Amino acid sequence: MEAALCSSGPEPLVRLSLAPPFRRGWASTCDGLADGSLDADALRAQFVAALPAPPAGQRPLWVIDGTTWPRPSAATSPERTYSHRVAAGIPQDGVVPGWEYQ
Repeated sequence: MEAALCSSGPEPLVRLSLAPPFRRGWASTCDGLADGSLDADALRAQFVAALPAPPAGQRPLWVIDGTTWPRPSAATSPERTYSHRVAAGIPQDGVVPGWEYQ
């Protein structure tokens, strides 16, 4: 975690493993992440504590990005669904097979 906090920006795991504060305890950074655990309740509490208060007299505004990842050739992916894809200059009725993630 220290390596991620000390980096200048988003870095791949391999590059983070080369950072001076990185302490090696596993054969690879991926193994270290796979072996780790997460306290979901504590993380949720941290997120809630970081939420800005809504302006006086207004309701909170929640924004979610539902991005479509088109994968028309991935015929064997069980989670693949039909998703709406918006693109500039193309009519707004584009439906493509793919994944939708947030």
